[in-house]
Amino acid sequence: MAPAPSGISTGLTVAKHSDPWDRKKPGVAFWTTVVLAVPILYVASFGPVCWAVSRVTRWSGPWGATNFLYSPILRVWYHDGATSKAIRWYANLGAGADLTVGQDDDGAAFLGIICHSP
Repeated sequence: MAPAPSGISTGLTVAKHSDPWDRKKPGVAFWTTVVLAVPILYVASFGPVCWAVSRVTRWSGPWGATNFLYSPILRVWYHDGATSKAIRWYANLGAGADLTVGQDDDGAAFLGIICHSP
């Protein structure tokens, strides 16, 4: 098909090929938000996870996952005096049982329930 003479429209438009991978890459603002938000959300999620775990059978999967995922917070709770009180308060704020932290023979901190005798 011969091209149309200049100044005459064929009525056809050529769509630009849009590559789904050809997007603008995340910038500094995005990565700054990620770097700030992830640690805040990690610490903030500790309380609700403790509250949920306190209501399930001890030594079930959620307890082990909590001990693994939150071991940095549990270590601070176990070793640090001033911060320890705040962590204990937050962990027990909505808990179904009185939670505490202990340390096993390998030195790993773990979440536990304080059993009160009747």
